[in-house]
Amino acid sequence: MPRTDTKTTATPPFGDKTDVEKILERLDRLEAKITPVAESTIAIAELKEELSPRINEAVQALIIELADVEADFQIEKLLHLIKKAMRHMDNFSITLDMLNMFIDFVINVEPLLKTSVPKVVEYLDDLDQKNVFKMMVAGLDVLKSFTAHYSPEDIDRIVNQLSRIKTAPQASPISLVKALGDPQIRQGIGVALELTRVLGAARSAPH
Repeated sequence: MPRTDTKTTATPPFGDKTDVEKILERLDRLEAKITPVAESTIAIAELKEELSPRINEAVQALIIELADVEADFQIEKLLHLIKKAMRHMDNFSITLDMLNMFIDFVINVEPLLKTSVPKVVEYLDDLDQKNVFKMMVAGLDVLKSFTAHYSPEDIDRIVNQLSRIKTAPQASPISLVKALGDPQIRQGIGVALELTRVLGAARSAPH
């Protein structure tokens, strides 16, 4: 019988070309998914390196600050504060409601303030131009000087005497001459003359 040569066809280790391409595509997809993760990991590591000194500084500063209150700090006081806060949760809720109401009030009043505040400023500026505030300051200075020379009892007596002006009788020339002998009358006339002189000088002074 003639000998027949049988050739054995070797199978590629990864199959045909199509299978290799599929494997490469999967590897590409995996690489595309892994690359952002790796980049994020690198960014996080860099951020950690940058923040670590700052965090350490903050921790050291916090330790120093807490060391100042360490002697006065008592865990019992903290627990008492927590218990007290838990007992007054209703008050906290009411406070928050009032805060919300205040915020709503401010929001509603803000448009009115925008229109009224300029008018108030304009009115105050007009008073300032008319020297109203200067007159008020001068009046306060006069009042301070007056109270420095007269006691509250003196002021009460002056007010009582002024209330009798409406019932004062008419003075005849003879009674006027006799009144000049009264020291209080002469002192009052001197005060009136001095006041008249001051008012006249103030009126004639240049503005």
